[in-house]
Amino acid sequence: MPRVITAIVALMVAMACPGLAEAQSEQTDPDWVSPIAPRSDGQVDYSPLLMLLGIDAKGIAVCRIWREGPPEDCAVNTSPAGIGFEQAALRALSRSVLRPGTQNGEVIGGLQVRIPLNLQVSRESVTFPPYEGPMPGEEEMALARQVAALIEPRNDDEYLVDVSADHRDEVLELIQQVEQNHRPHMVETFALAIARTRTREELILLAMSDEDAILDQLTEWGPAWAEHYRAQEAFSAELRRLVCDRFDCEVQTPAPPVLSETHGRDDH
Repeated sequence: MPRVITAIVALMVAMACPGLAEAQSEQTDPDWVSPIAPRSDGQVDYSPLLMLLGIDAKGIAVCRIWREGPPEDCAVNTSPAGIGFEQAALRALSRSVLRPGTQNGEVIGGLQVRIPLNLQVSRESVTFPPYEGPMPGEEEMALARQVAALIEPRNDDEYLVDVSADHRDEVLELIQQVEQNHRPHMVETFALAIARTRTREELILLAMSDEDAILDQLTEWGPAWAEHYRAQEAFSAELRRLVCDRFDCEVQTPAPPVLSETHGRDDH
C-alpha cells in the first residue's frame, strides 16, 4: 500500500574547490546543469526499511566533478547514520548533472563539491470510510488466509538492504521482535481485506498463484483494507520507536566526509 511519499529536496551546492589559482584569471566554479530528476521507473531511492520507518534525514555529500554529468567519487555522511540514507543519497545524486569548473576556458577536472541534502520520507495520512459491504464467509476466509500466507511472510534481508554492516544484526533483531508481536494480526487483516474484495472463484485462483501474480492483482485500496492499514501503521510505529531508541533518529547536520587526494583519480 502506498503509505509513504519520498523525495529528496532543497539540494544546494556549496562548492569547495581547492586547487583553483587565486591569480588574476578567468574562472568558473562547478554548477548545476539540472538537479536531481525523478526516477523514470516510478520507484523510489529509499530501502524498504526507510519506507517503513518514515523518518527524515540530513546529509552532506562530497564529490568530485570531472566532466559534465553526475557527480563522481562521492562520499556521504547522514544523520541518522548507518540505516540506509547514505545509499539513497548516492542513488539520487546519480540522476543529477553538474558542469565542471573552468580556468581560462579549460576544464578543471577533479574539483570537489560539497552538496547539502535534505532527505525526506513524508508519510501520507490515509482515512478510510467505514466498510459497508458484505462480510465474507468461513470458506472465503480460509481461502484468503492461504493467499495472505503467500504474501505476508517477508524475507527480512529485504529490510536490511543499505543498512551498514555494523548495524545489520541489531536492526534484524528489532525487526524480528516487532514481527513476532504484529505478524499474526497483519496476516489476518490482510486475509480479511482480500476476502472482502474477491469472489470465491477469484480466491481459488489467487491461492494457486505465486506472490508476484497475486500482488499484480491487488492494486485497489479502500474501506475493505482499513483494518490492515491500521495493522501496518502499528507495526511501523513500534519498529520506528525501537530503531530510534537504539540509533537516535534526531536529525542533525552531519560533518562532511573527507575525500583523500587520490580518491577516484585512477579511473579518470
